[in-house]
Amino acid sequence: MEELLKEILVEVKGVKSKIDDLDQRIGTLDQRIGVLEKSMVSLEQRMGALEHRMDKLEQRMDSLEHRMDSLEHRMDSLEQQVDELKGRVDRLEERQNRTEEKLNIILEQTAILSEFKTEFILFRDNTNNQFEEIKEKLYTVEFMTANNWKDIASLKLAR
Repeated sequence: MEELLKEILVEVKGVKSKIDDLDQRIGTLDQRIGVLEKSMVSLEQRMGALEHRMDKLEQRMDSLEHRMDSLEHRMDSLEQQVDELKGRVDRLEERQNRTEEKLNIILEQTAILSEFKTEFILFRDNTNNQFEEIKEKLYTVEFMTANNWKDIASLKLAR
């Protein structure tokens, strides 16, 4: 019996050793669980921070989308204004072409009128010269006629 008790005691010591070993392992596991819990809390905090940052990013994305929509609207407006300006430039070019055509016609008419004026001036000068010659001849004829009248009068008196 004593041997049995010794065996039981040895068994109990073995069990106790195993229990102590298990206690130690449980303590280690508790520590590891504590570390894991702290890590989980840290991860949860980081996840919360990430969620907060994601919310901010989503807000910024929404803001950017709104701004992009606004820019697209402004671009559409600018494109419309550019199209209107192109139309106005086209109309101005057409008006300029018509104005240039009219100016060319006016220049041609001015050249014709200048040529006519030059010919008219030459004609006038020629006519004036002829008129002066006729006047001189008339003065001569008048002078001769006066002399003839004078001679006729003196002949009539002498008769």
